[in-house]
Amino acid sequence: MTGWNSYALDGATLLFARDSGTNIRIQNEFTRGQQRTAPRVVMFAITNRCNLTCSFCSRDTETPSQWTVETAFDMLAGLAALGTLEVAFGGGEPLAFRGFDELALRLANETMLALHVTTNGVLLTPERADVLRDAIGEFRLSVYDDNPWQQTAAILREKGMRVGLNVLVTPARLIALPAILQQAAALGVRDVAILSYLGDDASWRLAPHHDAKLAAVIAASPVPTRVSVCMGDRLDPLPRLTPLHSDGDCGAGRDFIVITADQKLKQCSFSDEGIAVANAHEVVHAWQQQAAALAAPVARGGCARAIVAKPAALAPRVLDGIAVWNSFSANNSGDCTLVGQFDTATDAAAFADALLRHFADEETYKAGLREVLAAAGIKADAYLSRPHAIAQLGRNVMVHGYEADDQFPELRELTWKRGGKAIHNGIHLHEQVGILAVFDVASARADALAEALWMFNGAAVVTRGDEVIAWLPIDGESGNADALDAITARCKTLATQHDATVAGELATFDHAATPAEAVAQRVQAITHAMQAAQPADETWLWATFKDAATASEYALTIGPAASVADRYLLWPHARSSGLFARMLATGASVSWWQCADLTFEGYWTPPPVAPQRGPKPPKPTLPFDAAALQQELRARVGAKATIDITPTWNGLRAVVAGGEPRAVLQALAGIAQARAITMWLDAHPTRELPTQLVRLRQEVSLRLSK
Repeated sequence: MTGWNSYALDGATLLFARDSGTNIRIQNEFTRGQQRTAPRVVMFAITNRCNLTCSFCSRDTETPSQWTVETAFDMLAGLAALGTLEVAFGGGEPLAFRGFDELALRLANETMLALHVTTNGVLLTPERADVLRDAIGEFRLSVYDDNPWQQTAAILREKGMRVGLNVLVTPARLIALPAILQQAAALGVRDVAILSYLGDDASWRLAPHHDAKLAAVIAASPVPTRVSVCMGDRLDPLPRLTPLHSDGDCGAGRDFIVITADQKLKQCSFSDEGIAVANAHEVVHAWQQQAAALAAPVARGGCARAIVAKPAALAPRVLDGIAVWNSFSANNSGDCTLVGQFDTATDAAAFADALLRHFADEETYKAGLREVLAAAGIKADAYLSRPHAIAQLGRNVMVHGYEADDQFPELRELTWKRGGKAIHNGIHLHEQVGILAVFDVASARADALAEALWMFNGAAVVTRGDEVIAWLPIDGESGNADALDAITARCKTLATQHDATVAGELATFDHAATPAEAVAQRVQAITHAMQAAQPADETWLWATFKDAATASEYALTIGPAASVADRYLLWPHARSSGLFARMLATGASVSWWQCADLTFEGYWTPPPVAPQRGPKPPKPTLPFDAAALQQELRARVGAKATIDITPTWNGLRAVVAGGEPRAVLQALAGIAQARAITMWLDAHPTRELPTQLVRLRQEVSLRLSK
């Protein structure tokens, strides 16, 4: 199972890797005219049969399946050819379908579909898991009171397979949910999906007064936890995968469809009506022609579409750019982070106080922030959200949220306008976020301080002489014991108790397979970073504008020191906070670093082919291959840089580290401009963790000298 698929969204392009679940959403002037041509996901109820009998099940278990291995393959392979990316098998119990393993293996080998299975797990033996190991991207285990889901999860994890849980939460199950989430984390489950009951038995449905409790349990979950699209806007403002569903709509009948065991098309599993379909072309034709009917709510109680969605005017902006996330057919978002560094701790405290003054109440916070923004001449978006938590530590103000896009662009602009520097910007992160803290403490007390830091959940601590460095993961909203503000407060308390000086900022690490492996990897990374941390005099501004004209305009304002190529601007020794703020006001993405080396990541794709009548034109290709690109880049950037070229679904990706940054920028952009091909580019410090340690050590030294 390898390769990428391309899917046309409305106004954007989605690239999807079926074997990893990686999604890349691209929106720019070249994607404006894109429109969906097929449903992205098909929920395929291959059988109504099940080896269990559950009182809440909506299936008609007496209706036999009309599918065979051959007809099911023809239907799904046909949908893949028409553009569908993923198939999620359900039922009934899909593993009870005779020939399921044969069907899955054939689809995996002969199509580009990503395959997932929702199962109660009872029929999944270790031997059967071995057969399906390379065919199924993810198993989602339904959690009931009487099925051995823990045993099945352990089997799948032992085989190295992805495992998710589906938990139907009723008023009674809500009490047990925290324990289920703890078990899921211990078993290494990928994520947990919270499902809501749809039906006419009101005793099974969560009432409005349960929502706050459910939200609190999700916020405190030790494993990534999301809610079913059937929840709609009930738990707003929950983060969402993309602005596509920002109005609270579930996407049923548009983004995904259901094909039933009796060969009918429905907008979702809970619909009582369906459209008879015999093949893939009939499915897509009905999906296109019956869009209004498929967008209607279902008749069952609890359907989110029965509630009016939020006005479109309140939906977040869909900005041009590239978003990356990892998910198989799931509502998914990522962390948003900001670290604003000020000249003094007093300045940082004043900035944090202005943000925290009304933080306890969301609407009061929004009203107060609008006043602060207006006073700074910043226009606030109509959809203004409150971060999860805000904290100040020394000269740094840290902000943490969770969203598919940038949750607080106004705060980034405000940071610069108030004289700070945004030294860390994270948007839609999927690494684990934590506080990187450096303590200066008497060597005789270092071990005691380190021991106290090891008591934090998931902490990684390294001690050397009178220096203690800790990475402390954060999670959840203010009020949670592991939230940003709570962890920061504990760091300050420990510093006072041990007569230490502390500095900290946000840092990220990739997730590891197990908590023990994660801690070991992070300790090793911190140790290596301590050895590699060297002060750097160079500073860099990196800005990505909406168009090349705006980038050129700002380059002229700066003067010959700035290097501009297409939409990208690189400015060494950048100092002007006011100019940075004006850039942000144009909708640009702006980052500022103090480091010696930068790494650039460029993606080249062929020019788009305009629609035309007649035979389908050949697929466009790049005017060079990986070897030719490697050779040309080497000639342009010199021998010191490292160059890594890898193919993508329809182009090439190049990562260039080292070399003179302005020369690298011009080389990457020049190759694209000379051949009139499209390139997307990003940059970041080559060694981020050592760079962060240098900053924090400098702050600790500065405070000790006073």
